[in-house]
Amino acid sequence: MPKLFVSLPMSARRDIDIRNEMNALKILMEMETGEDFELIDTLDTEEEPDDILNTCWYLGQSISKLATADLVVFSPHWTMATGCIIEHMVCAFYDIPYVDVHMDDFAEFEDYDIDDEDEDDDYDDYVADTVSEEPTEIDIPKEEEKETTESE
Repeated sequence: MPKLFVSLPMSARRDIDIRNEMNALKILMEMETGEDFELIDTLDTEEEPDDILNTCWYLGQSISKLATADLVVFSPHWTMATGCIIEHMVCAFYDIPYVDVHMDDFAEFEDYDIDDEDEDDDYDDYVADTVSEEPTEIDIPKEEEKETTESE
């Protein structure tokens, strides 16, 4: 059975919402291709080390799993997540077969939800709440400023 990797934004989302979208995309790909797929579980990762930048570590885990896929499917919102953008580049550079799903392709699964209790969890609300329009400014001292403060 061919393996399917689903690339979708995960940051600040509940596991159940992520799994619902993964399952909906799996069903969509099965309908489109006529094949049954084994879904690669990207939520099941080994315990992260203590001394790591966790988003980078999770991306590495994800790319390792992506490398085992026969097909990668990108959710309609993949361009909103850095990890998905990098996964898309990996597919393009290493000739891994992939499909970009657009909202009109995904419309029939809009109400697909394993967890019926939380039907008000709308992805657009999630995006509006978690994506900042203003970039975060980080104050990094220049090398000469570092040397001045260190010598004092």
